[in-house]
Amino acid sequence: MIHRRLWTLGALAALAACGGGEPPATETPAAETAAPASQPETSAAAVDLTGITLPEGVTAEMVNAGAAAWPTQACIACHGTDARGVAGLGPDLTDATWLHSDGSFEGLRTQIVDGVPQPKEVAAPMLPRGGTMIDDAMVDNLAAYLWAVSHKGM
Repeated sequence: MIHRRLWTLGALAALAACGGGEPPATETPAAETAAPASQPETSAAAVDLTGITLPEGVTAEMVNAGAAAWPTQACIACHGTDARGVAGLGPDLTDATWLHSDGSFEGLRTQIVDGVPQPKEVAAPMLPRGGTMIDDAMVDNLAAYLWAVSHKGM
């Protein structure tokens, strides 16, 4: 019984950490300052795509938009700001090991949209779209970014 309560508390803490990816309110209305969800600011460094052939339909712009958006998304609560994973919460997404898909762009896209209801290595599930309201274009950008960083050096 106590084990179940501890697991429940841990799962609730993990879900609370995911928080939805929304920035706190500021004095300036968000509509005046925030980029649309599918087109984040591109202040992050571009991903080096040297030697990588992107999947059909994936562009360098999508990869870089996903890279720029990554630090602002709820994904970082479990996968870290560098996408290398957080022990006990979420696996490394930058290596060639995929636990819940085949690592293809479509596989990653589906995994983001559907979530991971029964993870293999951690207790808490990944909610569909990371528990946020990200649109399809942002899903594509994040999947493109994760595909690119996990296929470097292959």
